[in-house]
Amino acid sequence: DDIIKEDELSPSAAKDRGFFGIVSEEGSVRNLTIGSGYLYAKLSNRGCLGAIAGNTSGKIYNCHNFATVEGDCYCVGGIVGLQSCSYGIVENCSNAGYVKGRSYAGGITGGFGCGETRNCYNIGTVEGNGYVGGIVGYPYKTIIENCYSFGKIIQNDTESVLHGGIVG
Repeated sequence: DDIIKEDELSPSAAKDRGFFGIVSEEGSVRNLTIGSGYLYAKLSNRGCLGAIAGNTSGKIYNCHNFATVEGDCYCVGGIVGLQSCSYGIVENCSNAGYVKGRSYAGGITGGFGCGETRNCYNIGTVEGNGYVGGIVGYPYKTIIENCYSFGKIIQNDTESVLHGGIVG
């Protein structure tokens, strides 16, 4: 378990958590399955958490998650927490795990984008306060193509209506 208290982080500490913290623009992750487990990060308004990667501007192909992913942090996703605004690709990925975040929670990607999410699906429950989506919690200049979600979407903040089956 990755349980980190905010006061334990130095200012220069990596803020993105997952099997890989950050996948750079030149990097790629292929054919990885997280079969079970519990991933948790307490990073209070900092950092991102995803089962495969906390943050990516690279390429994530054919990766699957069955673990619980829960974070008190900025973006939480079943596959990727944050898809950076440097042309990242998430393709042929799936999530069946429970995903819970403060806001920007998604079955595949928690937030942002400027990349592509293709041929992905979510069948896990996704829960958060705002911007909660079955595929992407908060999309920004994102291409979402040939994706679907049958997972339950739980919006805890009754003041917000920013949730949906595909995007928040």
